Amino acid sequence: PSHFYRAYEISELNLSRMPDEVPVAVKQTATACERMKFKSWEKFSAKEMAALKSIRLDRGQRTYVESVNYTLPYLPQAIGISIGRMFSDIPVWYLYWGRAFNLVTALLLIFLAIRITPVYKWIFFLLGVMPMTISQMASSSYDAPTIGFSLLLMALILKYCFSETE
Repeated sequence: PSHFYRAYEISELNLSRMPDEVPVAVKQTATACERMKFKSWEKFSAKEMAALKSIRLDRGQRTYVESVNYTLPYLPQAIGISIGRMFSDIPVWYLYWGRAFNLVTALLLIFLAIRITPVYKWIFFLLGVMPMTISQMASSSYDAPTIGFSLLLMALILKYCFSETE
């Protein structure tokens, strides 16, 4: 949950983690998934999802959380959460908005990498559609921008290596 906490903090423009806190409803939403940590076979039931959708945000009630120290890798998630906050006061939707923006950002970066590289376009495509890659891109962690920017950097290096004019 620390990835979701940090993205939420950044969406509130808390870039320094001072104070390192989020609304209680955000922590309740994130900790609902604790039983599924490292257990890929665990699933959410419709009843559990309905319970998550009933949690409402009260910005006045805040609690301490431990989140990571990075800022830039969480910008896509924070933008998604900010947009989600404009439409709803249900924190589970913030999680989905952040995940969706994370996925879109990574896909755009991989698309740019495929367009830029002069060779091995299929390798970049296959790396981008691997199941674990897609799983990480659709999460709220900073892995998605890291994967996208890594592939983009490799594409730029290949472009300059194979360019005759530069």
